[in-house]
Amino acid sequence: MTSQTTPSGHEGRTTRPHSVGNHPEVDVEHAITLADAALGAAGHEVTDDETRELGRQIAAGALTGDEAAARLIAKLRCKPSDQPS
Repeated sequence: MTSQTTPSGHEGRTTRPHSVGNHPEVDVEHAITLADAALGAAGHEVTDDETRELGRQIAAGALTGDEAAARLIAKLRCKPSDQPS
């Protein structure tokens, strides 16, 4: 963990920046299960296979959240407006 001073001047604890690398498959499945549970509790569900794969790659440490977001944005920009998202 690293320390970070917030704009209000209070020092808070944050986790280290996500490092890209390989994580055991068990950890990946656990992370996906937790994400699905949190989304479900909020009334949401990821149904797009490409988006689910990006989430798996993030959990595995093969892709950062910023990289996944950039790919999703590019995908949505290329999609014709008459197709459902």
